[in-house]
Amino acid sequence: MVYTTILIDPDPPLTLFQTAPLTAPLAGTQLVSTLQWNNLIAILDGTSLEKIPFGTATDLNAVGGTLDNVGVLISNATNPATTGTIRLGNAEVISWRNAGNTADYSLSLNVSDAFVFSGSTILNVFGLEVQSTVTLTDVIVAGFIDFQTTVASPNAVIKLYNGIYISWENNVADGVFTFGVDGFNKLVFNGIELANVQTSVPRVDIKKSGIMLRGQNTVVGNGILTSLTQTGTLANGTRDANGKWVRWTTGAAIDNQAGERMGTAADMFRRSEACYVKAKIRLVNTTLLQFFLGFIGQSGLVSADDEPLDGISGFGLCIISTSSNWQIASNNGIGNTVFADTGVAWAVTDVVTIELKADSGDTGFQWAINGGVFSSVITADVPASTTNLGYQHIITSNEAITAKAFEYAYVYAENNK
Repeated sequence: MVYTTILIDPDPPLTLFQTAPLTAPLAGTQLVSTLQWNNLIAILDGTSLEKIPFGTATDLNAVGGTLDNVGVLISNATNPATTGTIRLGNAEVISWRNAGNTADYSLSLNVSDAFVFSGSTILNVFGLEVQSTVTLTDVIVAGFIDFQTTVASPNAVIKLYNGIYISWENNVADGVFTFGVDGFNKLVFNGIELANVQTSVPRVDIKKSGIMLRGQNTVVGNGILTSLTQTGTLANGTRDANGKWVRWTTGAAIDNQAGERMGTAADMFRRSEACYVKAKIRLVNTTLLQFFLGFIGQSGLVSADDEPLDGISGFGLCIISTSSNWQIASNNGIGNTVFADTGVAWAVTDVVTIELKADSGDTGFQWAINGGVFSSVITADVPASTTNLGYQHIITSNEAITAKAFEYAYVYAENNK
């Protein structure tokens, strides 16, 4: 066996160079700060020197910049890994330079034993934990995906925190469908509670309901949408892809109103009974009008101005002369109407589906437009839990020359108690 002699200079660096053969292997290991190679293929036979430890400022310049036939690289961390080809300590980092030479991308393991890629935690040792936006393609999960849950669920493949929803974009890319569990432990699809997750036996709920529809000579209201009081001129509306519409038209006078209200039956709804209404409507005129659709705590008409619920308990969506967007109108029966902007513009001939409901926890009301996700619960300045409410949809003319009109395809309502 031929060995290479190692000569040590009085001070670093340590220089290795080819000399006469040794007659025996070099024993032990040497701590050096710099190794300079001089056309050597190998230092020693593999059985003669097992480890070469380097200091913190080591510069290892191999022939061609290559380490060849290396069994294990071990970090000088206090507690490096005990297995693997490359063994690093906790929080030590592997980095790559980006293609534009402007930044480094790093991979490390933090003190919580979760992998961190460029500052974002993406993986822990128990499952996939997404804490930021991560693009995943063809992911094969052997265990489960956990989105920061706190309660163990041993049989789940995907674990979501309460209030976190799964969403799908619709096929025309102008809306989404969502599915999840709300704060009352109920399954929710697009804001509608589907079932109580604590119910062990599937059943069909029988609810109090009602519907407004076009009769032969008038509008018929049945169920809880009954005893209708009508104002203005009723006529057949247009017929299109939505079927046949009902049209209500005001007189050509300022503050003249048209539409329907529940009149003597304006006590069929309460917030505590989880009231709900859904209507599909369309405006015929574009300007100088007001419109209100929703729950109201009186048998009379809403106010014929931009304050539809002044001094009246109610909750609904409305159009007022000072905004081009649908407004949320609410009042607890005291003072002026309270408004909030939906951010959804209204326009003539637009077909609009409006949904209003009292939340299942009896804390307030929610709204949705055109099948969107229900809003967060509005709790301030809304009718009290036990306030009797009716339903009405009313258009008001804001000029003395032109009559105003709206159409609706249907109105459906229900109470869950």
